[in-house]
Amino acid sequence: MRAPSLSRRSRARPVSQADLTTLFKNSEIPQIDIWREFKSRKGLGDLTPEDAFKTATVYRVAATDSSSTWKGALERDHNIDPYTLHYTALPLFLSRVRNAAVPLEAMGLHMLSTASSLGYTPSTLTLMSSLLDQPPESFLRFRQLLRDVESRFKRLLRTENNPDAFTLQGCLLLKDGGSALEALNYFNWAIKAAHRISPSTAVPARDPSNPTNSSSRQPRWTFEGSCHLNRGRILLEQGQADKALASFTVVALELDLADGYVELAKLLPRDTPERETYLLKAAQAGNFEACRLLALGLADKAFDASLPSVDRVRAIMMATEWAQVDPDSSQREGVVAQVEEKMTEFRRERGWLRE
Repeated sequence: MRAPSLSRRSRARPVSQADLTTLFKNSEIPQIDIWREFKSRKGLGDLTPEDAFKTATVYRVAATDSSSTWKGALERDHNIDPYTLHYTALPLFLSRVRNAAVPLEAMGLHMLSTASSLGYTPSTLTLMSSLLDQPPESFLRFRQLLRDVESRFKRLLRTENNPDAFTLQGCLLLKDGGSALEALNYFNWAIKAAHRISPSTAVPARDPSNPTNSSSRQPRWTFEGSCHLNRGRILLEQGQADKALASFTVVALELDLADGYVELAKLLPRDTPERETYLLKAAQAGNFEACRLLALGLADKAFDASLPSVDRVRAIMMATEWAQVDPDSSQREGVVAQVEEKMTEFRRERGWLRE
């Protein structure tokens, strides 16, 4: 049989952008007014809304399912460096956009993964930190999506003294049911690494009884609060209350974080004035554990015979209000029941309740 003529063979033509399958639709790019909203919430770094909109538009066209060659073209042909990619992706990945026609998390995830693959450490850390927010039923599935990112993260742990990486690894160990002692080691390494990068500076003395009038400082690394908070909880479980107190003090009195005030309050006797101050500070910041503890503490305060009658009545009324705040119905109902029981006792003591 005669071989077919070369002139009759189909000749492959160069692959054009039109031949490639893009991963995202044009409708998945937020309009400029949403980018302006992101900017107003300080979600774009140094980028303007117009920069971010243009980056997302170019990325939608460039990102294909064919190969990874398009990644290098982002900066070479379009002047989109990993920083620009990261801060364009961040609000898409982390925010629920109001009135968005389609979910935007997928595009944000893809952009962050691309920036991570280009060696941008903040993108790697952002994606790994997102694992901490996953519910148990989706944790392993989402972790599978981040296999390549986690490989880069583990390399970061081995090769760099990065306090955020150490902190995240400790938190992930706790999330995944790992060793608390191993997690504690990572938290300790994070603190040491941060001190090497930026030695501690003196923090103005704070008045423990009036935290709202005291100055706080910025975190020395992104996840410093989580580091000291989890470290303190582990130390407390080990019976090292003094060291735990020191960690919680950093979270509350230096970083001014609600979770720290709650943990400090739980270490104080129930009748300590600072305890109520700390719980009130945390409750006003939206910490629902503080709301529950504050409600029960105020209900107990109503039985303090040394207080004026008007203060005791006010305490039981405030206890009722704080007991109703928790959005978790099971938690709320339990606290409300305890407060109502104390209210009944209070009314009986005052002679307001007939047997």
